[in-house]
Amino acid sequence: MAPPTPPPPAFETPSPLALVVASEAPDRQLRATIARASGLEVLEVSSGGAAVEAAEDKEPDVVLLDVHLPDQDGLQVLAQLRADHPDMPVIVVAEPCEGERVEAALDVGALNYRCKPVNPREVTFVLDRLQRALQE
Repeated sequence: MAPPTPPPPAFETPSPLALVVASEAPDRQLRATIARASGLEVLEVSSGGAAVEAAEDKEPDVVLLDVHLPDQDGLQVLAQLRADHPDMPVIVVAEPCEGERVEAALDVGALNYRCKPVNPREVTFVLDRLQRALQE
């Protein structure tokens, strides 16, 4: 009697991708570390133009977007991302944490708004909730 045929190899589903957008390397690195700790693959860029391009090419599952970028205002980038990818979740990170700025980001379509300095636990909480929602 022949041995049973082994099952076909299971294909691993790729980890969700986070696009981290911040002009300052320490900010990008901190947010990338937080995203990786939440089980996300990470792509880092330092400008609004690069963010829009990366979103088009890689279709990330979530974007962590700083509003202070060298080439354009982050809210303009947010508006472009929302126009091109209406279902792509974008979490805005900025300082100062002024009511009008927060409201503007949420009105343009941000999923969430986190204030600098970034509290890693808060961002992890938001990313984990987002991943659970996407899985459901």
